[in-house]
Amino acid sequence: MRLTRIPTALLAGGMTLLGLATPGAQAATATAVTSPMTIVSWNICGEAGGSRGSEGFCPSRLTTADNEAKVQEIVELLQEQRADAIVMQEVCGAPDGVPAVVDGVTQVEGYHQRRLKEILGPAGWSFDFAPVQRWDDSSVNSAAYGSPCRGVLQGGRLGNLIAVKGGISARDHVNAVPKSASVSDYRSLPVQCVAVTGRSTAVCNTHIIPGSTDPRIAQQITNVKDFVDGFTTRHGLGRSAVGGDFNREADDALMAPLTGAYEHCVTGTTHHGWTGTSHTWHEFDHVFVSAPGTSRAIASCDIDEDRMDTTANVEGVTPNGFSDHAPVVVRAGDQPAPVHVPGDLRGSGGTPDLVAVDTTGALYVYPGDGRGGVTSRHQLGNGGWLGASVSHRGDWTGDGHEDLVARIGTQLRVYPGGMDGRLRPPAVLGTVAGDAQVVSVGDMTGDGRTDLVVAAENKLWLYENDLAATGAPAVKAAREIGNGGWDPMTLTAPGDVTRDNLPDLLARDTRDGVLYLYRGRADGTFGSRTTYGTNYTTANRPLIAGGADADRDGTADMWATTADGTGTLRFYEGGTSGTTPVDGLSAVVGASGWNTITTMS
Repeated sequence: MRLTRIPTALLAGGMTLLGLATPGAQAATATAVTSPMTIVSWNICGEAGGSRGSEGFCPSRLTTADNEAKVQEIVELLQEQRADAIVMQEVCGAPDGVPAVVDGVTQVEGYHQRRLKEILGPAGWSFDFAPVQRWDDSSVNSAAYGSPCRGVLQGGRLGNLIAVKGGISARDHVNAVPKSASVSDYRSLPVQCVAVTGRSTAVCNTHIIPGSTDPRIAQQITNVKDFVDGFTTRHGLGRSAVGGDFNREADDALMAPLTGAYEHCVTGTTHHGWTGTSHTWHEFDHVFVSAPGTSRAIASCDIDEDRMDTTANVEGVTPNGFSDHAPVVVRAGDQPAPVHVPGDLRGSGGTPDLVAVDTTGALYVYPGDGRGGVTSRHQLGNGGWLGASVSHRGDWTGDGHEDLVARIGTQLRVYPGGMDGRLRPPAVLGTVAGDAQVVSVGDMTGDGRTDLVVAAENKLWLYENDLAATGAPAVKAAREIGNGGWDPMTLTAPGDVTRDNLPDLLARDTRDGVLYLYRGRADGTFGSRTTYGTNYTTANRPLIAGGADADRDGTADMWATTADGTGTLRFYEGGTSGTTPVDGLSAVVGASGWNTITTMS
């Protein structure tokens, strides 16, 4: 709380100046180290709202214990991600200079800010608070200090908060909402930036007006960009990162000032809300980073969905998250493009993931844990996947991210992935038989692109990747590479089992349970098969899926389900016997419930 208050003044574009850099603070210089930074943005939904079932409900804020749980979750998130900075919205804190008593209420440092300072301050973290005025709050004091926090948090002030690891050498914030005679509310939403001692990245935070009808929104977003650029230039910084709750998708035309100027994270679901009794899902939270010119500004991006409440907003249902928003995690800096790990659909762990369809027709991804196991699943599609053949191993769009290939009915489709692991609308590659098996095997032809193998009409076909100049997925005409005997086979793509830099194929004969390895050849075909394992009958091991190098030991692995109880998931560690690859030791990595899975890859 080091902001120095000054008399209100107007800036270009209608912004109201609320604070300047601390007097005597040394501005960051261009000689600061440009190093990678991990930055988190999270609307913690921390201050107001009603009880469970009400329109304004948000978890972990009705009691002091609730708010402490929210604070502890923020701290745990920062530790898990080894974060260098976090920008938060809807925080109960307090600015510097707030009087001891305002409007008859004794002022205290708001709970979230105070507790975070108590926990993180001794570890070298610094903080900057920017006040927020609610739309229905006309108090002059609220314009200066932020609207009062409500409920058990009375005495604190509503605002946005930046926390950074290290010292703050400069700080500034303004109200980005322009004044308008045609709008009757009193809303004040800041954009704030800090310079971190020894670093060349400005860390900035904002919150944009919701909805689409307020005529001030376009100017507010332009004001945010202008302020961030001005702060970055004024303090001799090399780049800027601005995160926040923008209350709209990135492809909204109003977002053009930001999306047209900066690299962007994220595209995916970050907010869960309600319309009546129906769930609503939105892409509201983003982080934008200015590009350094010679390399990518964003090395990786992830959405921490597990901390977002996704339960029904009805009385008696326990929330499964800590906010109605999910944290967005960005790793920024002068870094090369991230290395794509085949099979890593989530794009954050660097390990292959398992994709599965259950009996309801929903599609899920189970992120790999790097030890052959899988973690809690994330839903990718909520229906229509029953009977589909799905596979994922490789990048079909040329953007460096894992994509999913599927046969839905008779359509052959590519669903582009992204930094967040979510699937985008599909591109149709063509049509195939309605019972065809599709396997995204890897680069069969040596051109650096993943290819597709399809078993249909008792034959095996190669569909070579023919990525269009526009980046649209495409394939060449099918080439026959297996002339008979493929109908009884269950196919899966393990990756390079033989370590000869060519993708291989596993095929289980459903008649006797023998699992065969087909070695990839440089001409895009497969050589003679060898026995890889036995007793893989559909009764004994209902489903199999190539796991690539799921335990990161350099050998290709596999997963399989069992018929034990309600079904378990076993991990098969890839191994070798002389020069002949074989299935290795196995262990249970999913204890139950796998009998509801109908297909996996």
